Amino acid sequence: MALPACDAAPEGVEADVAGLLLPEGAVVTEVEDLGQLISVRAYIEQTPIQVKDFYAKQPGLELFEIEDEIYEAEVLFGGGKYRSYVKAQAQCQQGSLLLAFVGPGNSGELPSVGGQ
Repeated sequence: MALPACDAAPEGVEADVAGLLLPEGAVVTEVEDLGQLISVRAYIEQTPIQVKDFYAKQPGLELFEIEDEIYEAEVLFGGGKYRSYVKAQAQCQQGSLLLAFVGPGNSGELPSVGGQ
């Protein structure tokens, strides 16, 4: 499946979310408070594999689950007092949509890898 060329990155919004860890260059486009969790949408000029590799190489993160399906990658991890789930979906040749959920370290509310 060939992906189209990427357009310019979207406009970002202010995002001050405690515990949020995104790769450098990610542009946050939406933040929503869901009570126990914070939902974040972002765009990044990286492939899902590059996003997955970013999390796999982060010191101090505890990786609970990681999945790579080439055009989509998911990571469930903990760091400090927060837990996060991040899904990267290819949108164009070198760009991905990021969907992240951040919650307290004891939160059982996060999506599971392969489950959303």
